[in-house]
Amino acid sequence: MNQEENITEIPLTTDQRRALQGKRPLSKSYIARHWRGELSLARTYWINTVLLNISFQFAITMIGTIGIAVVHTNVWVGLACAIVVYAGILLWLVVGIWQLVGLWASATYYTGWPIWAGIVKLQVALAWVILFGEAAIIASKLLAK
Repeated sequence: MNQEENITEIPLTTDQRRALQGKRPLSKSYIARHWRGELSLARTYWINTVLLNISFQFAITMIGTIGIAVVHTNVWVGLACAIVVYAGILLWLVVGIWQLVGLWASATYYTGWPIWAGIVKLQVALAWVILFGEAAIIASKLLAK
């Protein structure tokens, strides 16, 4: 029995395989993996975009509704709710940019049926137009005052 027969092949980790292919290792951060398009298109679209947007809309609507309901009896609670709603909208903007960048990247790396990647990229392009359009409208109203 020679020494070469005793050597067993050790399976490579995903990061080692990616390094051999000239790719960077997968990030341990879920946020970074989404941003780089390393998550599946289905997860990126349905979980990180659709479900997260529904959650933000629900939370902001509920907090705003509570603030409006209590502002007549407790101004401070109403003010606190308004601050939370505005902070939530700003956070939603940052998350929205993260969503769109990651969604585009995931569609770019998608290896399934090409029409799905095309549909997603079209939606992302339209979302950028809407985002910049809304920002321009808000900025023009603020500057007009």
